[in-house]
Amino acid sequence: MISLAVPVSAKSKDSGSFSTGCLLTDTTLQTDEGLSSSQAPAIVTISPAVLWPPNHKFRNMALTMSLAADSSNAVGVSLAVNDITDDQVTDDDAGDAGCGRPTSLQGADWNPTDFSSVTVSGSLQHTSDAVSISGVQLRGERCAKDGTRTYEVSVTCCDTTNSVCDGTPEVLDVTVPKNKRHRGKPVNQI
Repeated sequence: MISLAVPVSAKSKDSGSFSTGCLLTDTTLQTDEGLSSSQAPAIVTISPAVLWPPNHKFRNMALTMSLAADSSNAVGVSLAVNDITDDQVTDDDAGDAGCGRPTSLQGADWNPTDFSSVTVSGSLQHTSDAVSISGVQLRGERCAKDGTRTYEVSVTCCDTTNSVCDGTPEVLDVTVPKNKRHRGKPVNQI
């Protein structure tokens, strides 16, 4: 995996994207795209990948799936969100000093909380084609004493044409940094 730094403008707020390969075991799609067996034939991306400022407000997230290379044939695909977690939820739920209001008062730090219908399907053939999920939101919140919060958005990519899905969900990271200067940390991963 390669980490790439995403430039951040001094005046920008939410920024960057986080990408990872998926469908690594889809040998038919790899062959159609002219890829080796070690190359992921599809890419899933979330943006923004850095939420700033931590003002307790929900941010709309964009999740997209695209092909790593043009395919010789159109392929049916689906992308589903399985779960969202974060590395500071225990502190938030306890309402410890320096953290946001407990979930029982503020509500969850992501929306929706039921992921049973957070899915999209479509057809891809070229790298410019994409299927996208909208309607997922993350709260720009972190526990000050714990520093940067990392949300982990778990997704599953499927090639419905060849009946192949990721055996293990892919995880996309979104951070709420400790302070403004940490917004330019590397956030892309492929």
